[in-house]
Amino acid sequence: MALADRVFDADRVISVMDNKVEGLRKEVIELKVGLGPEAIAAVKLQASKVQTLADHLKVKLEEATHCRESLELDLDNS
Repeated sequence: MALADRVFDADRVISVMDNKVEGLRKEVIELKVGLGPEAIAAVKLQASKVQTLADHLKVKLEEATHCRESLELDLDNS
């Protein structure tokens, strides 16, 4: 009986996952169809802002790395 219950549970899980996949496929199709020039421009603007932030954070990381290295040298020399 336990095997039958496990098979039944597995079938339910597969059915639920199948329904989720189908829903996600429909959502992807809707997104592809609805993607207009305004959406593309908004995404490009967001990408530009994110790139700017990433560049800024890289500079800050380099500064922090140099500061750490300098402090390590001072510590080694003392």
